[in-house]
Order: sequence, then structure tokens, then C-alpha cells
Amino acid sequence: MQDIKKNAIEALKKLQTSISSSIAGDNLLIDHYGWYAPAIKKSELNDQIEYIISSIDRIDEKTKIPDSLIDVIKSLPDRIQKIISNNITHIQNGNGGQAFPPLLSFIDWLFSQSIQSYHGQH
Repeated sequence: MQDIKKNAIEALKKLQTSISSSIAGDNLLIDHYGWYAPAIKKSELNDQIEYIISSIDRIDEKTKIPDSLIDVIKSLPDRIQKIISNNITHIQNGNGGQAFPPLLSFIDWLFSQSIQSYHGQH
């Protein structure tokens, strides 16, 4: 499980770096990009990813998590590479209206559906 955690955390940190380098400043994204961007800041998006990293990092041998969550954690490097390649690269090139929804729904899904599902099951 340690290698799975390490790979997932590295991928999430790569996502944070990609977001940080692709989005200028730390104003509300809607103020910078316009009506199609969410009313959140880059730092708030990265804070949510940091929480996911922390959640994964707290998993140990005693943590009881479902196999389905282990599968999600295993798949994070591939999923994140696809988000970086197919979505984040388009934020700056004028296609942010199509790039933000998949990025945000992926992070929201991971945050609310997967990672939080095991808390309290130690």
C-alpha cells in the first residue's frame, strides 16, 4: 500500500503544480477568466487537493478501506495525467470554458465520494 500511496500523492502534487503554473495570480478565477470560470481561487483549489493528499497519507495498515477506494487510489496517477494533458493545458489557450468543468468535477468527486468515505473507519 505504501507504493500506491506514494504514487498517488506524487500525482496529486503534480496536479497542484500544474494548476499553479497554468493559472495566473490568486484572484477569483471568474474575475480572471470570465463567466465560465468558477468563483474560487487557485489556492482554494489547491487546498482541496492538499486535503486529499493528507487523507491518503493518513492511510496505514490498520485503516479499513474498501477495495473500491484502493482501486481509485491506484488509478490516480493515470487519471491525473489525463486531466493535466486534456484539461489543464486548455485553461490558458481560450478553452477554459470546456476545461474547468471536468477538472472541478474530478476534484470534487475525489474529495467527496472517495477519500472522505473511509474517515472514521480506523
